[in-house]
Amino acid sequence: MIAKWNTPKGNYQLLQIFWFGRAIKLLCRTPSEVTTQMWTVFLLLARPEETLESLARYSEAALKIEHSRVKAAFKSALVGVPAADIVLEVLPSTAALLKSDHPE
Repeated sequence: MIAKWNTPKGNYQLLQIFWFGRAIKLLCRTPSEVTTQMWTVFLLLARPEETLESLARYSEAALKIEHSRVKAAFKSALVGVPAADIVLEVLPSTAALLKSDHPE
């Protein structure tokens, strides 16, 4: 999926908008640290100049800065978005269980 966004012009910003839009549509309002870290890595890899090898050479400080940027960008994307009707602290283990517990 990321490959189609990996153009010479670098449309990773579009990927970020798309990704955040999907998360918001799925009622994600407070993603976990692990989730935002995963987003950060995928968004870094969507940049045309990045590879797994170049990403492995990032310093911990550089990764933290990029992670902070991603979290701030998601928080900005939430401006004006209504609060979620349902708040789940822990996701059920299966989609069927989620659907039976929350039919709405």
